[in-house]
Amino acid sequence: MLKIDDASRDEGTVLTLIGTVDMYASPDLKGRLDGLTDRRTDRIVIDLSGVEFIDSSGLAALVGTQRRMKRYEGRLQLSGLTERVRDVFALMQLTDLFEIHDTVDEAFSA
Repeated sequence: MLKIDDASRDEGTVLTLIGTVDMYASPDLKGRLDGLTDRRTDRIVIDLSGVEFIDSSGLAALVGTQRRMKRYEGRLQLSGLTERVRDVFALMQLTDLFEIHDTVDEAFSA
């Protein structure tokens, strides 16, 4: 199960994910991200500190959003990757595709 909270800040939007990002939760995540990219949100920071597990469908939702953001010069950043989630990103060779920060505040300061 995945809980998705969002908050607007002057600098952009923060999505906080808590739980598991798998094939069951990914459609909800993708829908939320599509809504933000449809509105051409300039900056999205996704806080993954509460994510226990992410599978290929969750990664696909993030990669797709990253591509859409780049098309209109938006910025997608990730923060708070747990060791397990960071290992998945490294295994899939995605660490260079995303801006990854330790905290949401560090992401907005970058």
